[in-house]
Amino acid sequence: MSRDWISSPKYTGVRWYKHPTRKHGVRFDRRFGIRFYYHGKQYESLLGWESDEWSEEKAFLKREEYLENVKKGQGPVSYRQELAFKKMENEKREAASAHTNTTFNQFFHKTYYPAASASWKKETARKHIEHVKNWLAPVVGDIPLKDITIVHVNKIKASMVEAKRAPRTMQYTFRTFSMVWESARDHGLVSGVGPTKAKSFKLPKIDNARERLLTKTEVERLLKAVRKRSRQAHNMALLSLESGMRFSEVARLSWGNVDLEKAKLRVINSKGDKSRTIPLTKRAVDILLSLDGGRNGDLVFPNSHGGIHKQIPSAFKRGVEDAKLNEDIHDPKYRFGFHGLRHTYASRLIESGAELIHVQRLLGHSTPVMTDRYSHLRKGNLRAIVAQMEHSVT
Repeated sequence: MSRDWISSPKYTGVRWYKHPTRKHGVRFDRRFGIRFYYHGKQYESLLGWESDEWSEEKAFLKREEYLENVKKGQGPVSYRQELAFKKMENEKREAASAHTNTTFNQFFHKTYYPAASASWKKETARKHIEHVKNWLAPVVGDIPLKDITIVHVNKIKASMVEAKRAPRTMQYTFRTFSMVWESARDHGLVSGVGPTKAKSFKLPKIDNARERLLTKTEVERLLKAVRKRSRQAHNMALLSLESGMRFSEVARLSWGNVDLEKAKLRVINSKGDKSRTIPLTKRAVDILLSLDGGRNGDLVFPNSHGGIHKQIPSAFKRGVEDAKLNEDIHDPKYRFGFHGLRHTYASRLIESGAELIHVQRLLGHSTPVMTDRYSHLRKGNLRAIVAQMEHSVT
């Protein structure tokens, strides 16, 4: 459609054309346009309508602005370009706002978990999902990460205390929270330390000291009861008792990591991705010699399908019941389970005079703090130590 442009008699480079039907006040609505030349090149731009608050003067000022932008070589040089620039800026601001307002759930599921879980074991990934689903998401899931405060983490703690969750479970859950927070900080979503690092935030202390120690008679009674149920469960238990290996380590042990000639075995990529070598007792060697060996990659204790045992064999649990080790015992610290075999191994080492640093290495603890939970077992030797001191000075 052709336009009958009318040049402004007052403002250079400003012109307009009339709308064929629509009026603005007593006259037909006008749409303004501008044009100018710079270094022999003509620039034109269609602006807005008078009914949208455009005027000859406003059009002229916009012309001067675009001309200056051309001279400087930066900024929009037409109204269409200016609108496009504004749209881009708005989109950037919206994206930045969406970024800074990313919620805990959005970041965990879209960014943190997909990247982090790629290098995790399945159980680690499952635990993270469990912590978020059961405890973290109900309180902070829909809250922007930057808005999460100590009030929220205290609320999470209160819900776990009310549900009577163990201190260790609480510790693991808030460790998951801290890992997510640290990742969010790396992505620029939060700054500084997380609310769980505040001095006023405290979790219940964890008492991991196991007071239950099986006597020699109880050990043999247990092994006999488990042997009646399952030879393999018996052998797995006995190896743990003689090496201090965790159940998961026993279950994953392959023949390639067993050296019977040198009476030792190698635990690979255990808890915390640590590896260690364990010297074997004669009893442990005898148990392994009694088994049908296999190729390096074959499991020493495969399940019925040839794979890794994911859970402690029910034969062991029933053996504990048959041996009446937990009869009338309700305190978790005194109830006996498979991990108690590892504890019994550690206690035997300490009672035989082993230093905690050696026990730490044999058990594969990453820090002495973890091994120190067994230090209470030295209490029974205190009298002998004092007596030895008394004898040496008299």
